[in-house]
Amino acid sequence: MNLDEFLKVAHQGVPEAQYVVALCFENGWGVAADKTVAEKWLLKSAEQGHAASQHELSLLLQRSSDDPISEAIDWLRKSATQGFPPAEVLYSLYCEGGIGMAPDLTEAFRYSLSAAERGYAPAPRRAASMLEQGIGVAQNFEQALHWYQRAAELGDADAAASVGRMYAQGIGVEQNDAMAMKWLVVGQEGKSPWALSRLSSVYRFGELGQSVDSDRADELAMRAEELLKERAGNT
Repeated sequence: MNLDEFLKVAHQGVPEAQYVVALCFENGWGVAADKTVAEKWLLKSAEQGHAASQHELSLLLQRSSDDPISEAIDWLRKSATQGFPPAEVLYSLYCEGGIGMAPDLTEAFRYSLSAAERGYAPAPRRAASMLEQGIGVAQNFEQALHWYQRAAELGDADAAASVGRMYAQGIGVEQNDAMAMKWLVVGQEGKSPWALSRLSSVYRFGELGQSVDSDRADELAMRAEELLKERAGNT
């Protein structure tokens, strides 16, 4: 379908079509970008309960200095309540930080875990970190390890580094040098600076059954620093 066809269906009140039309106007896909028109179509779709539209409308409103944050948070909450994972993770962050609302750590963890259970890649490491630190939930190292590993399996290199750390230190699991190395290498291959930094220590001091290799330790430490600088430059 082209934009004209989507517009025809959108005018018939179909929320999915209204969402697509809104994205086209928001991003200038096949039409001149127009945020006002995009917001109009998102609102029509969001009012019909379309979760993705509610989330996108919240983001659009947050980027506008003319709209109160409370309206954006209301739409974000509606989307998260429907179980839309990107909204759940963002709303979790807002609950934890008290952005546009009073802080609520219990709700922050609940929405983070919900998104993780739906397999949304950014969520499992967040849920794991909250479980490890006892933020909004009773501290549980075994469950933290479970979600770090789930995140790593979804391609989260920093989570793989955390799995390696927990096996290395025997946190939430029996200490296991081989498993620690396995996951740290997974993190290294995924370009996690934390995995590289930990491996640097491994080779510098001969830990986890590895021989001392100062040159390799220096190389890994330098690469970890480079990756941290790259990340800082991308924020």
